[in-house]
Amino acid sequence: MTGVPLLFVVMLVAAGSCSFILKRTRVGRTLPAIGSNEPASRMAGFAIDRTRVVAYAIFGLPSIAGVGFAALLSSASANMSIGFALTIVAVAVAVVRGTGLLGGSGTLLGTVTGGILFAGLNNALNLYNVASYWQYIAAGIVLAIALVVTRRRGSQRGRTTRSVHSRHSRSSS
Repeated sequence: MTGVPLLFVVMLVAAGSCSFILKRTRVGRTLPAIGSNEPASRMAGFAIDRTRVVAYAIFGLPSIAGVGFAALLSSASANMSIGFALTIVAVAVAVVRGTGLLGGSGTLLGTVTGGILFAGLNNALNLYNVASYWQYIAAGIVLAIALVVTRRRGSQRGRTTRSVHSRHSRSSS
């Protein structure tokens, strides 16, 4: 097949399926509620344990991409350093496009675009023959910048919210 790589097509199908599940099914709509406030979700009557099991089962399916990655490389390794480095890149992909480490409002589209951004970064560094450990350092730097930007946005939103509430309370007294 020329043109579009098969793994990219598989990723699009997996992302589309996950997006459908998140937006159109009962489990998908209850996940944000459970993730943001478990005690309130429990009091609201959500089946938290069952929803978690279903979510892990469904959203574990894209791990098929890992099998595809191993097939693409024609090898698989239990090397801890490689797995750790790829984990950092996976976290960076999610955080760069708005998914907070301590919760928040991330989107599937944001995560996919973050993945494309990191794939482009990795590809560019490969084309310039940059050593793999420098590529991981570059991913870490991008992650650190994303965390700082996210933190600043959050603190600015908090200040804006606090200032609006304080103005409102002063005008009503």
